Amino acid sequence: MPIPSIDNNKVAILMGTFQGSEYILEQLDSFKSQTYPNWALYVSDDGSSDDTVAKIARFFSENELNVTFFKGPQQGFVSNFLSLLSRDDVAADYYSFSDQDDVWHSDKLERAVKWLATQPADKPALYCSRTHIINSKGESLGYSASFSGEPSFNNALIQSIAGGNTMVLNQAARDVICNAGIVDVISHDWWIYILIAGVGGVIYYDDNPTLDYRQHAANIIGFDSASKRRLSKIKALLQGQIRAWNAAHIVALKDNFALLTDENKKKFKWFKKVHGASLFVRTFYYCKLRLYRPSTIDNLSVFLLVLLKKI
Repeated sequence: MPIPSIDNNKVAILMGTFQGSEYILEQLDSFKSQTYPNWALYVSDDGSSDDTVAKIARFFSENELNVTFFKGPQQGFVSNFLSLLSRDDVAADYYSFSDQDDVWHSDKLERAVKWLATQPADKPALYCSRTHIINSKGESLGYSASFSGEPSFNNALIQSIAGGNTMVLNQAARDVICNAGIVDVISHDWWIYILIAGVGGVIYYDDNPTLDYRQHAANIIGFDSASKRRLSKIKALLQGQIRAWNAAHIVALKDNFALLTDENKKKFKWFKKVHGASLFVRTFYYCKLRLYRPSTIDNLSVFLLVLLKKI
């Protein structure tokens, strides 16, 4: 059921598209089925040569809904989403990122808005959730890993807990992200988690999935079986990918150091030591910083990476 007390809060659905014709109509149908009615769609297309934009325009015309199109920067999906969020001509109370090939559960926006409405308007607030994974035919592949810890800067520095496609944020969080600008990082979702945690914002992780995330050959960041994910993670670590991603985060945080809380400024300085100092120094600051992931095995793995200078 709609929530009368918060229906006046508008949600801007921010969709980045590129060659998304194959699955776009299923996603649009799931927007139309939302139990929370007060939303508008903003599409930033990154140069599609198929009929993605035409299908969206036709669907919204046939259903008497409003959609606004923008030309994306064509510099990758991170820039596409962050530039769309930063546009002066996109205005709402809350902002929800959307991929082009998911299927939202009907109460996705309602659940997010219900929580966001309990937060002070001047406090950066971020809602995110677990996802249900489906294949190209819509068949279930399982669920994304559950996060059982407390979202925090200490965790965000070494772990991304939820996909951007699940994220909904308030105006105060949007202001922080826009002030930080377009950054060169591996993914906007991990960056947003780091940044909102770093400025002292409040983050809620919903363990109940809010959407079906479609895994198919064209995905940039994908999902597979647990064993394949583990092997892929080990390979990424050995190749230094995680260290490279952390290096990008360090650059972005350095450029936005003034936005961090005093406590997190100190933690960021320690994290730079963990990333780049000698063995003794990085081990000392790792213990001082108390980086954590929820499981004991994961924390042991993080400590091993510190020893190997792979963080």
